[in-house]
Amino acid sequence: MVKDNLIKNPGDKIDLKIDDGDIYVNGKKLPEDLAKKYKKLYKDKFGRNPHLPFELKSEE
Repeated sequence: MVKDNLIKNPGDKIDLKIDDGDIYVNGKKLPEDLAKKYKKLYKDKFGRNPHLPFELKSEE
């Protein structure tokens, strides 16, 4: 996410949300190219459909 300029530092707070195939990081919808990349990572890592709702919030 740092490499993709979604967060500035590895320890930064992350609010990740997947809703109906759209991916949001800290409230901002990812552009289609990044969304495609992260949907693949999500499916490969968790084996879940990236169109099902999912939310992850890091601790402050």
